[in-house]
Amino acid sequence: MPIRETVIDYPGGHLYVKHWDLETKDPKLVLLHGYSFTSDVWAEIGLLERLEDDSIPYLAPDMPYGMRVNRSTRKLGDIEESLSALNALLEWSRARRYGYILVGASLGGYIALEHLARGGQPMGLVLIAPVRTGLEYIRKALSSYKGPTVFVWGTRDTIVDKSEMMEAAKLAGRGKLIIYEGARHPAYLDMPERFINDIESLYHEAVKG
Repeated sequence: MPIRETVIDYPGGHLYVKHWDLETKDPKLVLLHGYSFTSDVWAEIGLLERLEDDSIPYLAPDMPYGMRVNRSTRKLGDIEESLSALNALLEWSRARRYGYILVGASLGGYIALEHLARGGQPMGLVLIAPVRTGLEYIRKALSSYKGPTVFVWGTRDTIVDKSEMMEAAKLAGRGKLIIYEGARHPAYLDMPERFINDIESLYHEAVKG
């Protein structure tokens, strides 16, 4: 089954999304890229090909803050816009019905946590150096969340401190911090194979419950 590329509407704009095996009732991986990236990054590190090989369905949107969006309409700091786009994606794909696991890098990780704090129900979370984890309502959401949660942090990260990730991982009921020695803020770029393995492990753990 080939990768498909679709544009879906949401209140305020349009969302470009790569997806594979949308018809399945299996839970889907929803991949939220970072601020300076697009959905292409997941293909570039080999993640999408690996997911297909292992029959794991996914959704990879270009979020409103991303680099593919036209400069005149790019929503750099509009969290509401990003959440609206994510919610529309979950409805359109039926992921909310059949289950989903959120993967979020940096700002994408924060969007995943905002979604959780506002009543979202992902089956699991993979968060690569998410920003703003110290906000009280984010901390509260993490402390009450029961799904498996993996935080990924690289030792060469100059944006997010290790202490922030350690604290966030402790708050989550099933939280775990994985440290990538020598990796930068986008740790998946430096250690793609390890990152892909970590994502697939979390996916299977979340699906098993």
